[in-house]
Amino acid sequence: MIARAGFIAAVALSMNISFSFGQDASTKPSAVAKSDEKVLGALPDKRVNEVVSDDGCHYACQVNNKIMVDGVEGPACEQIINGPLMSRNGLMVAYIAKQAGKFFVIVNGKAFPGLDAVEYIAVNNEGTQASWMSTRNNDRYWAFFTNGREVKSLEKPRRYHDFALGSSGKFVYWADIWHSEETPPQEDGRGRGTWRQHLFVDGNDKGVFAEVAGKSISISPDGRQYSAAVTFDDQRKKWKLIVNDAHWAEYKEYGPVCYAPDGRRNAYVAKSLAANARPHLVVDLKEGPEYDQIDEKSFTFSPDGSRFACVVVKQEKNLLFLDGREYPLEQKPKSIHFSPDGRAMAMVVPKGDKQQIVIDGKGGKEYDEIALITFSPDGAKLAFAAKQGSNWMVVTDGKEMPAYANIHTLRYMPDLRRVAYLVSKGGGSQAIVVDDQEAGEYPMIASGAPKISANGTLEYLAIKDNKLIRVTSRPPAKAPAGSIKEVQPQTQPAK
Repeated sequence: MIARAGFIAAVALSMNISFSFGQDASTKPSAVAKSDEKVLGALPDKRVNEVVSDDGCHYACQVNNKIMVDGVEGPACEQIINGPLMSRNGLMVAYIAKQAGKFFVIVNGKAFPGLDAVEYIAVNNEGTQASWMSTRNNDRYWAFFTNGREVKSLEKPRRYHDFALGSSGKFVYWADIWHSEETPPQEDGRGRGTWRQHLFVDGNDKGVFAEVAGKSISISPDGRQYSAAVTFDDQRKKWKLIVNDAHWAEYKEYGPVCYAPDGRRNAYVAKSLAANARPHLVVDLKEGPEYDQIDEKSFTFSPDGSRFACVVVKQEKNLLFLDGREYPLEQKPKSIHFSPDGRAMAMVVPKGDKQQIVIDGKGGKEYDEIALITFSPDGAKLAFAAKQGSNWMVVTDGKEMPAYANIHTLRYMPDLRRVAYLVSKGGGSQAIVVDDQEAGEYPMIASGAPKISANGTLEYLAIKDNKLIRVTSRPPAKAPAGSIKEVQPQTQPAK
């Protein structure tokens, strides 16, 4: 949605890290760079269900019985059922509408018949695929569609649960099926028999179980992988975690599955059936050693999925588990971060009531809070947002930028030396800043801004005079001297 001053809090510590260690702030904002504005349309005061793309360049909302996309209102509908949904890059907007008593799915302005009703809808991150599930024949059948093409139809279960629809169109659910002991079989729930639970993936029956654990179904971020916990044991003492159709060992307990960004790798915590068993760390379906404790919240895959790290406790000592090896930790980190290629790693570590970035066992300057840890695309540099007192500043290359009331985004410019970020100012307005130069100030700027093109042009949406405008600006080609030497972890494995 459109970011308002103070509306978006600084990113939580789950996104913190950094290469640069800050010095005392001495810079002040320089003159505002010239910006070009294009009015996209007037924004009504009453608008709901606002969504915005990750880069802050596309915006959609509901205005009464219409959907507005980038300032342009769509056709009026009898009723908006669900929406708008927007792909992360903003290239696809989809929603469910009702007109003349019939349901439709609207994808980028094109209407597809929704049959009796539309129950679920999803779009992928790339904005190339919209998937939805409709019902037909008086709610007796399910029909699954991708970009308007029907890909599967099946009889609707009478009792189904935990339906999950992934962004790629994969769907998973479990259903109660009556197993009759009479010949011919009686209708559901009649005569002798029992209810059994079946797991279905893309409409295919994966087997009958005593139970499919409630709320255990998950689908990976890329929408192509899934997991679910099941048991054949009527006593519910032995559980199997199914990950991508693979049955793994039986467990007494299990934790949620964490996926790598591309969905190809996974990790979770489980306890074996042995008496007094301690938690196992399971990575890529391979059981690792037992630990006294395993911090599931610390699970971190590198952006390219090549590396995995988390915090474990053995003999009352905190250890960093990194790619199958253990390293001692003086303090339990608040968060772990990898560079895009996975070659460099940094941690945000508490120190008293302060926080600092730690790389190769060396801590940087302490701040009240650290957030928005951002590696450069080549992984050689790192910038972050730091809080001192009531103000926030960006720290890059050891240099502290001007202080603001809040900082919401942080990205490297194409030259890999400067950074661009969205801030809230003390007077209630917002601005885009490049290093120490403001490149545009408005009452409201879209969260996620700015988008940065290869030539360094900044683009984002803003609100001024109740109008949605598209802003483009080109800051001067100015880059600070110096750079940060890439740091590789040198810590010795724990003995």
